[in-house]
Amino acid sequence: SASAARGCAAGGAGALADGPQTFCELRTDVLALVMSYVHAPALSTCCALSRHLHNVCAAHEHWHWFVMQYFGVYYDDYMRSVEVFDEFRWRRLFIYIRKVHHNVDCKQGVPRTSPQLLRICSTATTLGVREDAEEPASSSSGSGVSRRRRGRYRGSLELADSCNVFFWENGRVVQVVQVNDGRVLREIDTGQTFRRYFHRLANVRDRLFVCLNDCIKVWQYAPEDAHKP
Repeated sequence: SASAARGCAAGGAGALADGPQTFCELRTDVLALVMSYVHAPALSTCCALSRHLHNVCAAHEHWHWFVMQYFGVYYDDYMRSVEVFDEFRWRRLFIYIRKVHHNVDCKQGVPRTSPQLLRICSTATTLGVREDAEEPASSSSGSGVSRRRRGRYRGSLELADSCNVFFWENGRVVQVVQVNDGRVLREIDTGQTFRRYFHRLANVRDRLFVCLNDCIKVWQYAPEDAHKP
């Protein structure tokens, strides 16, 4: 009847009046569901609206997916290796990578030279050219030049997880270098001259993995550690 309908409408209006009046008053699970439909800039903006929204949005699981979507899935392995477990870690990592990319794109970095670093091992470079020279002579001169450039040994550079040191290999020797002043902390002779160029270095905590011609060796790279792998 009409009276029953009016009663239901009044009851519904009363229920709405008792419910949340603003977006920030929604339950935490409801807010997290709503935030799962927004993109990264909107999610970042919501972090600045209120303390409650910041706690929900800054810890949202989508920051994890944004990092992997924008910058690569290997950051998942990186975060496991550094043992950072707070709930805001993925948002902080996203912001940090964006800032680094912005500085690089705007050429705001400060170029520095490190003359103390070893030059490319001449034997490794010669081997790379020799492998290209064995290709059939029917190839054109232009393609031969490009192949020789690809075959040249260029060395590998890897930044440590702590960002305090980086590693440089020149085809045989690996140098551990301080980032802030370029001081060489340690030199590791791998005992082999690398035959082909590719990125041979990987770092996990204080361990340095080097892919040699026939095996993978690991060193503790701190200056006080023993030199033996």
